[in-house]
Amino acid sequence: MTSCKLPLQLQNKEYRFVTIQKGKKAPMTLDWQKTGNYRYDDNELQEHLNNGGNYGICGGFGFMLNLDCDTKGTIDLAEQCLPPTFTVERIIGKRHYHFTCKHQPNKKIKLMKESKDYGEIQTFGGQMVCPESTHETGDIYKVIKDLPIAEISLEQLKFVFKEYIKENQQIENNKVSETKETIPITDLINISSLTKRGDEYQGVHPIHGSDGGNNFCVNPTKNTWHCFRCDSGGDSFYWAAVEAGIISCDEAKPGRLRGKDFIETAKIIEQKTGRKILNIKEEKEPMKQEQPKTTTNPETETIKTKTAYEIYNLKPNNKYIVESFIYPQNVIMLFSPPKNYKSMMALYLAMCVANGRKFFGLKTKKGKVLYLDRENNDSLIHQRLHALRRGHLKQFFRKNFPLNFLIRQGDFENQLWVEQLINTIKKEKIKLIFIDTMKRYSSNFDENSANDINRIYINVYQPIIDECNCSIVFLHHTNRTGDYRGSGDFLGMVDSAYQIGKIGKDGFKMSCFAARGGEIDEIVGTLDIEQDKNKQLYSAVFTQKSKEEIDEKASTQWTKKKQACSLIMGYFKSKGLDQYRKKDIEEAILIEEKDEISKETIKLAFRYLVFKNILHSDGKGLYTKQDDWVE
Repeated sequence: MTSCKLPLQLQNKEYRFVTIQKGKKAPMTLDWQKTGNYRYDDNELQEHLNNGGNYGICGGFGFMLNLDCDTKGTIDLAEQCLPPTFTVERIIGKRHYHFTCKHQPNKKIKLMKESKDYGEIQTFGGQMVCPESTHETGDIYKVIKDLPIAEISLEQLKFVFKEYIKENQQIENNKVSETKETIPITDLINISSLTKRGDEYQGVHPIHGSDGGNNFCVNPTKNTWHCFRCDSGGDSFYWAAVEAGIISCDEAKPGRLRGKDFIETAKIIEQKTGRKILNIKEEKEPMKQEQPKTTTNPETETIKTKTAYEIYNLKPNNKYIVESFIYPQNVIMLFSPPKNYKSMMALYLAMCVANGRKFFGLKTKKGKVLYLDRENNDSLIHQRLHALRRGHLKQFFRKNFPLNFLIRQGDFENQLWVEQLINTIKKEKIKLIFIDTMKRYSSNFDENSANDINRIYINVYQPIIDECNCSIVFLHHTNRTGDYRGSGDFLGMVDSAYQIGKIGKDGFKMSCFAARGGEIDEIVGTLDIEQDKNKQLYSAVFTQKSKEEIDEKASTQWTKKKQACSLIMGYFKSKGLDQYRKKDIEEAILIEEKDEISKETIKLAFRYLVFKNILHSDGKGLYTKQDDWVE
């Protein structure tokens, strides 16, 4: 691609841009949402563009609001109902619209219908690839409307795409009697001044007004209201709370109205409607202890700082959960492709901490562990627990140790469940939590979205860390290139990240991908698995070894396998026929070699010869020679 010059519309000092690899969409810098971005005239950005790289414009900066339309339906709405603006086509049928908007949404808004994605509205935390960049298909992002960037209100945007924006309609039932009647929304909101459209009444918000005239809607059938400016709403309780000033309009979201706020709201509704709602007794507030008077003047009070000398002489933090690996109140990511020992490794780590046993020679502090698993079922976890205990009987000689499981339950999008989880962690004094996997525990989670990653961290991980003094290890998958899957913000939320990969048949390497400092660089070893007569997992043994030892073992195994291949083909040659049963050949080799070669090695040799088309198997134990064996 030739040098990619920014269009005049994007040459605004308030806008910020990110560098992207050619043919990609993800930013190259990890902290691009904060400091790792550039002005349009930045030399580093210009050099990147001159070298043929892609670039993207960040949402939020300079009031930039990006609209991504992926279908004909959303494009038609944008073309017919929104003001003409600077527009880019990435591939046929998919367009980017750029606007300025003074009232930015607090997070990305997905355009969805029947659980399908139709596009999104991007603000802070989002970025959109810009013109003259290269799509992964090889197509070029082209300007199709070379117009000034139009200004738009968030209310107008939400109103146009309201059928694609999911409304939150969860009803808070905290401390309400089981016999509570539903309070009709029309008992609290006068809809006579609103315009009827279908089942809804639309118009100006009765409290904070509207810039565009249609930022508020009431649906008597569903008994809900919604504000498009604040992306908020709910039932009659939430409206009564907003109207009374108990909460602001932008706070009217699921889970906000609870405790004293809910009781106060219920009392207001009882007074207005005459209906009995609460089924609780009045409780007197505890007498407040009088605080001693102070003569401190807040305007002259100073903030205590630490000198460089004090920081320099701080004693090192010797507290750990796993020495040089997991520290208190840390978040650790383990990622690997499927079937690379990730879950087995995590379970072994959990068992080591719960028993206070060393993890590959690293000391552990014994503590309670909770393992959240939505990847595996009870039966498989049962097999793995037994196999690891049999393989490490000296470490795990007790059957009862403080390791609890929560299998295929819960969702981080359910705030009530998250609160119950936090209460459980506090009550049980859990010190380490495993999440297998992060994606499975977030139903509406987009791993490519920085906003979604930050939302999960702020709403789930951070409360667990801060309120429970607990550390988190979450499991994650890789992309096709072998890196962790999703947004670069994964590294921003973790204290350390480790990549697990296989070496040969049963070797592995766990490498430090990112760390704050002081963590181990890598652990190399083997996982030896033994099956029972029913081919079920029976024993699993992790052993720490050097890369050289693993290579030597692989070399020895290959030598044995080649020897077995020679013996099998030698049997065909000595007998003079081209067809024999595997059982007869196996028995002859075992007798001749006196168990120098195992049954497992012979089995692998047969598979290898079939793979190389030297032998043909009928699937019932009969093998036919097709070619000669050459070592």
